[in-house]
Amino acid sequence: MTPPKDPPKAPAARDDNWEDEVVSDQRSSEMTADAARRLLAVNPTLRQQGVDTNFIVKGQQKAEAGRVTKTPDTNKEPQYAQAKDPDHLFDLVTQQYMQQKRELEAEISILQAKLSGLKGKHTNAVMEKLFLLDRTLTSPLTQAAMDRHKGIIAEIGFTAAKFMDFLRKKR
Repeated sequence: MTPPKDPPKAPAARDDNWEDEVVSDQRSSEMTADAARRLLAVNPTLRQQGVDTNFIVKGQQKAEAGRVTKTPDTNKEPQYAQAKDPDHLFDLVTQQYMQQKRELEAEISILQAKLSGLKGKHTNAVMEKLFLLDRTLTSPLTQAAMDRHKGIIAEIGFTAAKFMDFLRKKR
């Protein structure tokens, strides 16, 4: 007697919901007041431009809600049909242009602050790990790695002087 053959297996079901699973695994990127303060501490020029903690938090919340911070439609034709005379026309131009300019500058400020925070976060992480790996930065391996990766080192703002300051603070 021969053993029965296994029934043919059905092809594996396609997992079409992989995108949903990936998106659901992502953490909420909610901006907290503390994170906004850190962004402003990293980029003090934002405070000089009038950006405060509430502005950043509210801007982030609006962006997440999809209500604002989408780039204004610059291709949209300005509405100047109501202009009564040339002076009124230029008043309307000034008003609409300045409003759109402020919106874009606010978005740019927020993005610059996020970028500065991102650079600082990575610089600090590198310094923490280098503290454990090679405090003196004298290892030939460290020197070769720093030479090979000098582009990203410059991009995130890591310098030997900053590392020395970091080491002083660790003491």
